[in-house]
Amino acid sequence: MQRPDITTETLQNIVLDSAVIYKNYGESDERVWGATQGAISFNVEQTIRNIEINGVKSPLKGAQEIEELTATLEVPMLQWGPENLRDAMAGHDLEAGGEEDTHDIIRNRESINDSDYFKNIAAVGRVKGRGEPVIILLYNPMPTGNFEAGMEDNSETVPSIQFTAHKNPEDMDQPLYEIRYPKTA
Repeated sequence: MQRPDITTETLQNIVLDSAVIYKNYGESDERVWGATQGAISFNVEQTIRNIEINGVKSPLKGAQEIEELTATLEVPMLQWGPENLRDAMAGHDLEAGGEEDTHDIIRNRESINDSDYFKNIAAVGRVKGRGEPVIILLYNPMPTGNFEAGMEDNSETVPSIQFTAHKNPEDMDQPLYEIRYPKTA
């Protein structure tokens, strides 16, 4: 029996395996953020309000407004290192140790600075049958969740870092996020 839901197009639109995370993707200071372990999760949450109109008892097409929109990327951080630790916690600074020092130091501050926001963060993944990757970009992201690192025997420590996209007051037309999906060949 032929299944109408499985076609050649189906097989060319399956996202495979894990994504690679980039800080400031496509920018002059782009860098791979590091190895991950577990699922990378992209989330879009919308609050949509139905405009109430007297005498109309059902939702009415065209009478909706987006009240709130939030885009997040949840990244299970396997690869630590001083830069990633600073990047994983807003309100922190990195002080590189000198030649005689044995450690770099990450210290908290009690304020959020512009340096806590990335230009963007990208999850770059593979689509079966496509030469180009799928790219999920969050603009002006900052880590907004708690940092929790549980250390135990026979296991890697993999804190889950939540990055939330933010509007830039200097460019309110820039979207919070975009998905770049490869065209068919």
